[in-house]
Amino acid sequence: MKKILLYILITPFLALIYSCGGIEMDTLASSKQTEEIELSVQIQLSETVGSRGAESATAIGIVPELTGNLLILLVKEDGTIDDIAVADAFQVLAPAAGVKLKFNRSQVKYVYVVGNVEDHKLDVSSISIGDYADAYTLKAALSGKKIGDLQYIIANQGTNTNRLDPYKVNVTGCAYTGNLAQGMSHIVIPVCPAIARIEIGELKSTDGTTFKLEEIFIDNNFHKMGVDYVTYPAATNDFLAVNWNNSGFDDGSYSPEFWYKLPSAAIASTSVKPSNGYWSFYVSPAQKENTNPATLADIPYLGNWIVPHPNNDSDPILFSAIPLILFKISDITPSTGNKDKFLKSWLTVRKFLKKEDGTPIPYLEPGKVYQIEQVIFELKNIGPEPISEPCGVDVIVKVQEWSEPSGLDSPNFPGPIGF
Repeated sequence: MKKILLYILITPFLALIYSCGGIEMDTLASSKQTEEIELSVQIQLSETVGSRGAESATAIGIVPELTGNLLILLVKEDGTIDDIAVADAFQVLAPAAGVKLKFNRSQVKYVYVVGNVEDHKLDVSSISIGDYADAYTLKAALSGKKIGDLQYIIANQGTNTNRLDPYKVNVTGCAYTGNLAQGMSHIVIPVCPAIARIEIGELKSTDGTTFKLEEIFIDNNFHKMGVDYVTYPAATNDFLAVNWNNSGFDDGSYSPEFWYKLPSAAIASTSVKPSNGYWSFYVSPAQKENTNPATLADIPYLGNWIVPHPNNDSDPILFSAIPLILFKISDITPSTGNKDKFLKSWLTVRKFLKKEDGTPIPYLEPGKVYQIEQVIFELKNIGPEPISEPCGVDVIVKVQEWSEPSGLDSPNFPGPIGF
């Protein structure tokens, strides 16, 4: 993937601050002389060329556009935000002079960079970062917060008119200051899209079973995700944890960014494909692993379960780092008794397996596209309800660099959020 590259140029701390023509920022740790260093930060964007071709092998890695404000955060070892800098992207886009930082390396352990923070794509305490008037009010709002309290909002990626726009998403990167050499040094931090995307190319039976595909749901994911990818949102309604008996699977109230309803099919068939390309959904990477021995066992659907649903003792749901994909189907031939009360049947995708070697993918990475060419099944894999254990299938997944979704320019392209 052609990447956005964050260049951090490091020089020894000087008693007299030299002028580099950039924006200066003094941190709260600047009074402590031990291991105090000075950084000049620049952003360099590779040219974004190419688009998705007819075959996935022709996909060309791209990078999002970088516009508006860039947020630079100095973070302590425990994740607490020590200080911030806010700059217009063009002020730090090479060959501009960039942002000059000073901090104590013994206290500040990480430098995070988050771009494209406007349009309610990033918030803290449920307030959009873009709503703060200036760096001073934003700094006050972040006082005492941890890096995970800053959260990406999946539904607001892209634009109001095109939620799948791959150029209009948050971008992020991080550097560990302990790796910075004493004296003059130079490091390069790749900055990638902050979210991931799932693509599905076809639903197909291999035993002659005919069916109509009515709806596709993404479950077991998050509406918001901390910038560190291990801090999950505190509010229950920010979790996408829809249990098998939830009415949202039937009454149209399911979260639209994780749900797609197909046009009614005239006849049943053994294969259903999008009219153009892939069914696509933006999803949130989640990388916190389960350490609770009570739930560490390999549950048939995914394994690697993470944490119970918080604040929901009456309907506990366990999370995994991999989303569930649920297909609602009808008019199945030969007929099966595996139907819910609305006479619909369900197919659940359980695990993502790497195309290269068939091993399970443990979690999603930001800036990656998880492309499923086919979801194949037999009649025996169909269940009477969403998440019908032990029914379901595993899928082969090709992990690709960030790219333009095929069919992006089609008004009828299926995908998330308003399609």
